[in-house]
Amino acid sequence: MIPKNESKQLSEFPKREPGKPGIFVERVGSYPSFCINDIYLEIFAGPKTKAAVNIGSALICFREDLHPIKKRKELLAFLLPQSLYERIQNATKDEKEYVQEYDYKEFFLKSTNNNKITKLLFGMFSSPERGSEKAFIEAIQAHYLQILKDASFQQPQLNNYLCSLVDNCLAPSKRSPSANEAFHALIDSEEHDAISKAVANVFISAMIGLYSMKYDAEAEKTLGYSRKRDYLFLRTYLLNKIGMEFIWTPETISNSYIKLQDALYSYESGMYEEAYNRALTWLAECGSTARRQEVASGLFILGSCLYLCPEHCISDNLSKEGNKKLQNYLPTELLVEDNSAACSDETKKRMRSEGIVLLKKSVSMDDSISEAFFILYSYYDGKNEQDALNYLSAAYAQTYVKAVVEVANRIVKGKEPLPGLTDDDVIEKLTTIISNEQNYSEIEVSECLYLRGRLRLKLDVNKSEAISDFETAAQKGHEKARQELSRKERMECQLFPSFLDDPDTPCCFANSLDGNNLVFISTLPDGEWHLFTTEQKNPAIDKAVTVKSFDEFVIIQNLTEFDSYIHKVILLFSSEDEDRNLNECLIVLDKLFNIALGISEKQRKALMDNIEIFVGAKYEIASALIDASINDMGEDIYFKVHIIDETRDSAHQLLCDAPLFLPLISNQKRDDSVNVVLFGCSETNYRIIKESIGCAYLGKEHPVCVTMLGTGADRMDRRLRQECPGIFREPHIECIRPKFISCCIKEEDFPSLIYGNLHDEHPDNDLVKTLSVGNYFVVDLSSDQESIRFAMELRTWLLRSRGTFDRTPFISVKCRNSQNSYLASHLTLSGQAAGDTYYSRYDLFPFGITRVLYSYNRLVENPRLEEVALQIHKSYYGGADRRAENDYYSFSYNADSSLLTAIGLSYRLFAGGSYFSQKEQYLNYGAFDSVALLSDYAEAIKPKEDYAASLEQSRWNGFMLSRGWESADLNQVRAYKDQSTGISHKHTLAKLHPFIREWGELDSDDLIQILGMLQSKFDYNKHPKSTTRKSIKDTLKFLCKPVRDNGKTH
Repeated sequence: MIPKNESKQLSEFPKREPGKPGIFVERVGSYPSFCINDIYLEIFAGPKTKAAVNIGSALICFREDLHPIKKRKELLAFLLPQSLYERIQNATKDEKEYVQEYDYKEFFLKSTNNNKITKLLFGMFSSPERGSEKAFIEAIQAHYLQILKDASFQQPQLNNYLCSLVDNCLAPSKRSPSANEAFHALIDSEEHDAISKAVANVFISAMIGLYSMKYDAEAEKTLGYSRKRDYLFLRTYLLNKIGMEFIWTPETISNSYIKLQDALYSYESGMYEEAYNRALTWLAECGSTARRQEVASGLFILGSCLYLCPEHCISDNLSKEGNKKLQNYLPTELLVEDNSAACSDETKKRMRSEGIVLLKKSVSMDDSISEAFFILYSYYDGKNEQDALNYLSAAYAQTYVKAVVEVANRIVKGKEPLPGLTDDDVIEKLTTIISNEQNYSEIEVSECLYLRGRLRLKLDVNKSEAISDFETAAQKGHEKARQELSRKERMECQLFPSFLDDPDTPCCFANSLDGNNLVFISTLPDGEWHLFTTEQKNPAIDKAVTVKSFDEFVIIQNLTEFDSYIHKVILLFSSEDEDRNLNECLIVLDKLFNIALGISEKQRKALMDNIEIFVGAKYEIASALIDASINDMGEDIYFKVHIIDETRDSAHQLLCDAPLFLPLISNQKRDDSVNVVLFGCSETNYRIIKESIGCAYLGKEHPVCVTMLGTGADRMDRRLRQECPGIFREPHIECIRPKFISCCIKEEDFPSLIYGNLHDEHPDNDLVKTLSVGNYFVVDLSSDQESIRFAMELRTWLLRSRGTFDRTPFISVKCRNSQNSYLASHLTLSGQAAGDTYYSRYDLFPFGITRVLYSYNRLVENPRLEEVALQIHKSYYGGADRRAENDYYSFSYNADSSLLTAIGLSYRLFAGGSYFSQKEQYLNYGAFDSVALLSDYAEAIKPKEDYAASLEQSRWNGFMLSRGWESADLNQVRAYKDQSTGISHKHTLAKLHPFIREWGELDSDDLIQILGMLQSKFDYNKHPKSTTRKSIKDTLKFLCKPVRDNGKTH
């Protein structure tokens, strides 16, 4: 199968020439890279050749003579009819021969920057002569019919090979159903001439569609190229739907059809303004003569653009005559008003409504437009349930993947299913999509696999098949499937604590008895707590009380009279359904707020102090919604909500318990730099990158480099550039800047790269260099078992890389299951006694164990990291602890910033020369509670406080950049200062902050002017250097343990 190149194209795409059809894609994307020579050799040579002659193993054999392998000019002459070949051979420029000998050679190479012959062929394909495209294709087809008339075809091998090319690359059904169907009609006929025509079309597709594009060479290791330059040119297949249909179904092509397909392509590419204008133009020019289904498609494009993006739907480029024709299809207001991006909300609302009208009209004309039905469902969902379900049913019936996923999600989440539809029906529909995965994206297929697994578990049958679905989805990068695998730990076999039936004991309310709720409950102290849940009791859990709702729990616990009540109340919303968790948490916050309003101030404080809420959800989404809820409560009411995000919490655990500087304190040969290598493009590894940027900066003396390896590395690179542009747009600011190298971890020859021939022959190869200097490795692959297996092999390869067998860097492995984590940390070699030396154990460090992350001890009894973060935050409030705590839990920015500062304290101590000699001493926040370590730091830092402050400034810069912030300059501050109605020196919505600067720039003239403006506007008089110096001096205060009283902290 031809691999897709996931890297970003750096050169311009082929430009559409006026009057010629647009047959090429126009946007950066994942497109196949290959060369014509490979196809030629596979079909006409095969693997068995002798003296450059085919000896009978080819897919097409010539009966009379053995086929000599052809190259360069001779090969082009074989693939093209004589008339076309001579036009290339005779082409001139400035009265000189245009195509040179090397041009023929490069036309057949995979890596080249030469498009000369490609452009000549396209010029012949689409010349000013009428019908040139058809004539070009028919000429080549006739040529192949002639040269293959006496050839024999090795079947079914030839058809199988052609199918793999066309279905996966040249004309996949997802890109062009009609082209793919035409191809299969040719080969299914089993007629010699029809198959010859299919072979001709394959070579036409490759000769017209392959175009040399520029790529970043750093991401091209999987294609077998060593990096000699910063870029690489590759032949890339760029034919779009129209291009494919020109070749396979030329009878369907007309000017009207091409223009409509252009509009559809723009819409599918998210270019809504262009799509809207193209559809308007097409409807005005061709609508009166077009087929009913084509008009429906035009109305669908217009309706979708109006509904999805009304501000981009501008219609002021049409003639009066065009506007008049469009009045048969569109409301007059859409044609006469200036619907610019500055239009009012009322106008946008009306335009969206008009879009819905057009979408309805489109499906009334053509009921096969499944996406239109799904958009209509999205519109009516929550407004008119019956209409919504009708539209969803229509889209589902056509196996529209988003509709199938939505129906499956409704069942999994307990919502009303479609009438007459059983779980088995939905499983069958999901299976249809999975079985045809070549027609869908990997994300869509992985989601279908995950949902099929959930439904199979729900039916309580085929559990092994459900686990298989989760494993396959996890291998495709589906995070929830990975979590599902880790959470199915047969919790029923665990011993649970017993619970009391006593209203005077601490109580815990759980919205379910699954997911991380069950993990937490299983770690509660035995015989000390009262447990409530809204679900049926688990037989293994003794004396849990089932309540109908949270309201019943409130009544039983008498929370409305929370006066001298000193018992801890834990509210758990960490079931397996994150949407449910967040929704129920927000509802409970409203209920608690109403309770707080109706009680005295003393009761209110007791209520806020004793209730702890834990919600399992994605941090970025949950924090924004919870912020909005608590902010709306006013200045004196807040509740302590802790977000449980497994990827974020796992990263924090690793960075605290195994700091990145561990390689620098090794008893063996000291390194000066930290080189972290992350195997796997998982969400946890991505979070490790972002959190490292925000907490682990160690200065120029100890540079930290973090590199991610995996098939999705390029996608993760693009994601980071989108989420955190300042990391790359602010090069003058010192921070950790990660690298991403695309490679297939399952298939890469790591032994050769680490210690074998590739390592010796290509020392400048980026992957080789990364692996050779790596001294801190993290493995997080598709499952615990897969990660452990790879980490074990990695230990072996690294030991072999030196003849002294002393390369034993730190290797951590993500293990969600506590049993797997225990085994990973105690793996020993067969025939060796257990011990701590490299020759008797693998020495793997497991992290991310849910039973550790979400235990009662870590979350409630001894939340050391949270305590330190809150201490740091309070240090800015001069003793106003209640107000500080309110701001900490009301604004996630405050909690997030303080938490990363807390994690960074170990790194601060190390940079100051104070660190443990053994890595195990850092476990369980050991650096926070070591008197000796803190005393050493206090003495060591006295003569170099400014240096420590400069490192802290750089660390904070990295944190801000990792959260999407950028530096605000003088003009920007001047502009938003005048717009501001509050008291703030930063622009939170625009994520601009004037203090994101290097330490030396904090005394610059423009910052002095900024501080002057801030003081005159907001009475802001804190110089950032003073604030940072105070943070360094307060390091020991941050780590003082708070006094505990009846479960509360002060």
